[in-house]
Amino acid sequence: MKSLWLLAPVLFFLSPQNSFRLRNDRSGMDHAVFFAVETYQNGSLTNLQNPVKNAREIAATLQSRFGFETEVLENPTQAQIVAKLNELTRLYSTNADGRHPADGQLFVFFSGHGMSEDENGYFLPADADPAQPWAKGIAYEIWRPKIDKINCRHILVAIDACYSVRFDPEWRTKTDGQFKRPGELTDAQKALANYEQYTARVFFTSDNKEDKTPDRSNFARKLLEGLRSAPAPEGFLTSSQLFANHVQGATPTPRAGAFGLDDPGSVFLFYDLSGPGKPDTPRPGSALPSIEKQFDYEWVKVRGGSFEMGCTGDQQDCSHDERPAHYVTVRDFYIGKYEVTQQLWREVMGANPSHFQNCDDCPVEQVSWNDAQEFVRKINSRFPGSKYRLPTEAEWEYAARGGGRAVMFGNGKNVADPAQQMEISPSSAYVPTYSVGWAYRKKTYPVGSQNTPNALDLHDMSGNVWEWCEDVYHETYEGAPSDGSAWLIPSGNVRVVRGGSWSSGPLYWRVASRFGDVAGYRDYDIGFRLVKDAR
Repeated sequence: MKSLWLLAPVLFFLSPQNSFRLRNDRSGMDHAVFFAVETYQNGSLTNLQNPVKNAREIAATLQSRFGFETEVLENPTQAQIVAKLNELTRLYSTNADGRHPADGQLFVFFSGHGMSEDENGYFLPADADPAQPWAKGIAYEIWRPKIDKINCRHILVAIDACYSVRFDPEWRTKTDGQFKRPGELTDAQKALANYEQYTARVFFTSDNKEDKTPDRSNFARKLLEGLRSAPAPEGFLTSSQLFANHVQGATPTPRAGAFGLDDPGSVFLFYDLSGPGKPDTPRPGSALPSIEKQFDYEWVKVRGGSFEMGCTGDQQDCSHDERPAHYVTVRDFYIGKYEVTQQLWREVMGANPSHFQNCDDCPVEQVSWNDAQEFVRKINSRFPGSKYRLPTEAEWEYAARGGGRAVMFGNGKNVADPAQQMEISPSSAYVPTYSVGWAYRKKTYPVGSQNTPNALDLHDMSGNVWEWCEDVYHETYEGAPSDGSAWLIPSGNVRVVRGGSWSSGPLYWRVASRFGDVAGYRDYDIGFRLVKDAR
């Protein structure tokens, strides 16, 4: 029997013996390697949206808070994964090639599609063929013992893929899904002593009974949440604390166990470089100068790049003003994770102009392009040296596409579906093939509460309210700038709005759809979000 699904994660811990180094001598001791696959060469495998993003964020936190040296392999093939695992074996070897310390720690993370066939489980690389996973897949039965033999005392393996429970050789018979390590649950001195003494072979898995989980991994979110925010009062975070207080809260409920050479007293430690009791709790993209943290707005840093803008092959029912499709290169920038809310507008401007009142977390609306510019002027004067602004039209579309991806909608999907919290108005003239049914709430809703986010973790890029951009509106893209800057020549009083609103149909929710309104125009379905240059 053959089965295939996405993202049902599992964590495994391994470790042979040697001595532990104190945190002031841990340089080069802790390493992490991420295999993140979201783009597949085989057309029968659905491309994913989140593995690379999740891997980058977890790697960044391991590096910044716990001092790990990290490496992220994006969309690796089977040969590239095998080569990297063999390289790790060499780097931890006892011969002249061994450059990593045997008494250190190794974190190996797999994220992508997983599948099972007969009694075997597989992680699927970018070049996998689901019809014959044994040929191009990473078979758990083969690679579990090989990773086990790497000459590193403490190894943690995380597999964020469906059917990853089959990494556990006892997955058919084991009923206890709890995870309790005696050596971690005593005092700090006992934990460190057990760290030196015991060998660990343990795992966490979220697919307790071969459950299926979606692309947007709840496991990865809980893991990242724990690594960012869990307190470390003794100067380190144990794997049991991470599991019990964070990972175990994932859906579906994870299970845990041991295999191979495991000693129950063994410990895997995340040594906190920020100091005892001082967890790192950054929001994505929020690392701004301290004075700007007074400005209560959540930012996402967008890494620049080149993309095809406008009526690209992923779009349908394009308008003339979306043509011609053209390549644009944008620089790094920060963009608001959410639209500017009524509460934030009132704090800056002193009054709330919105039609839909009494909803502080709803987007501010009935604001013109001129009003938005006055808001920007005030916050820039409040924080000298800042350069807040509206996004350029190219920046907006690049961000709505989740970093320039080929998608229809700002939630990273190619279908507008109310079951996926896509709000669609029944007043549309027709039901296009890329929409499913109707949901019409007749008003705005709190930011981030309805739409699923895209690959950059941005909310409401499709729907809620139209969003003002900096650019003058042009009826085609002929002559548009290719550097991502605002298109201001020739000058004009009609400015661009993007993203559709609660009152729009799915035609206008597409990431390529665009309209123009007079700069002084106000309506109860137009708002905005902010952008800031990356330094």
